[in-house]
Amino acid sequence: MTSVNRSIGYGSVLTLVLAAVAFLLDRSVDPIIDEFEKVIVPCQHGGEWVSTKETCRCLGPWTGKYCGECACENGGVCDTNNI
Repeated sequence: MTSVNRSIGYGSVLTLVLAAVAFLLDRSVDPIIDEFEKVIVPCQHGGEWVSTKETCRCLGPWTGKYCGECACENGGVCDTNNI
């Protein structure tokens, strides 16, 4: 095996290993970030946290787990300055 082929082989293996590590790190970090978001800003746009359901009770046109999604229909836009 020539040194060029060996370098290509090692480079390919290193790339695969780094990709696998990045994938696993991404999977393990996302739940941690979700927990911090619940503690720091559990509900947006005036929503109220319901701990028994682990979600927010949203007000107005806001929806989603943390009341961050606009549920306006027919091209409407949610007002981000007011609740």
